[in-house]
Amino acid sequence: MAEWIADREQFTQLCERIRRAGITAFDTEFVSESYYRPKLCLLQFAVDGEAYLVDPFAVTDLSEWWALMANPDITVVVHGGREELRFAQREGKVRPCNIIDVQIVEGLLSRGYPLGYGTLVQRVLGLQPEGKETRTDWRTRPLSKDQLSYAAEDVEHLITVWKKQCQRLDKLGRRHWVDQELERRTQIVLSEDEGEPWRRLNGISRMTRRELGLLRDLYAWREEEADRQDRPIRWVIRDDLLSEIARRQPTTHARLEAVRGMDRPGYRKLFDALAKVVKQ
Repeated sequence: MAEWIADREQFTQLCERIRRAGITAFDTEFVSESYYRPKLCLLQFAVDGEAYLVDPFAVTDLSEWWALMANPDITVVVHGGREELRFAQREGKVRPCNIIDVQIVEGLLSRGYPLGYGTLVQRVLGLQPEGKETRTDWRTRPLSKDQLSYAAEDVEHLITVWKKQCQRLDKLGRRHWVDQELERRTQIVLSEDEGEPWRRLNGISRMTRRELGLLRDLYAWREEEADRQDRPIRWVIRDDLLSEIARRQPTTHARLEAVRGMDRPGYRKLFDALAKVVKQ
């Protein structure tokens, strides 16, 4: 049974154990569909053959762990670790390094990419994880015995999988492939919040410079509004409506309501703010 950690001192001891071991498996459980950014609900670790589950609702300061993710002397083994990287960047304000994603590694060793955790473990180790709690609301407390077991199972095989993969990589002479590809993937994930994400919206190639400037400001307004409400940005207003407003440049309620799709009651309360952005 994994050890449940909901105490600052216990968490510090876990981080020290990871530091001494030099390697840990890591995973998270989170809820993303209802929030501006994914809400971290659980952290799972496996160190020296033991599993640990950390409750971030109780241990609110996770800076010791985020610092370890940025420590080049610590190997962090994950599976499909995109969100784990983003949590470190956004919440820990660090750049993770020495992150081993066994899903990516397996893709360099075979035609299997992307393999789910259970399929990958079965292929590499011949074991079949149970994995029956994928629809859990991880915000609830207390978590059931089955939920805790599922969460621990997500990390308990990762280091063994990585060691097996290392043997195959060395045999094939592909270790340098992994180093390069993992660094490239890490950079891609960490750069997602950089630059100008509004430029990835559909249809901007046909816009004038004035329309593009308005779309940029509308996108920034939506980000601020979503952050304020702690809701997904597309719950505030859809991408296609932002683009249409940028093209039409409506400054009155009547002209905004004339935009197809803007007649929803939930959108009408945004009319003053949207008109203000257009006018500015």
